[in-house]
Amino acid sequence: MEWSHNVFICHSWDETQAYAALVGMLDTAPGFRWTNLSIPMDRPIRAPDILPLDIRIRLKTAQVLLLLSHGYTMTHDWMHLEINSAQRYGIPVVAILPEGQREAPPHVWGRAVLVVRWDQNTIVAAIEACAPPD
Repeated sequence: MEWSHNVFICHSWDETQAYAALVGMLDTAPGFRWTNLSIPMDRPIRAPDILPLDIRIRLKTAQVLLLLSHGYTMTHDWMHLEINSAQRYGIPVVAILPEGQREAPPHVWGRAVLVVRWDQNTIVAAIEACAPPD
């Protein structure tokens, strides 16, 4: 049986292009298998009373949380919930810098175990380093 990484992508709905590009990058990475545990952009959960529970359930089975590290990242309440829950469950957070950005915003440092640039090989290596097979 092949190993598949359980990945939760922390993103805001303002980042639809970056989210889709990241999913595409992971889907096409040679030899990399993964399961996307994040809330699907084509099937968002609109009931605010159900969303926190669904996020926590998804995160409990995740091995790593990827954080799209844009300047406004931590202004979204749901993203705070996702990151705080991941840290509470001991799930490593990997921040991904947008293309062309050289540094993570100050509010990302200290939240992420790794900060990586926007590059397929680098992102895959970070996931594999944080979520090795048993």
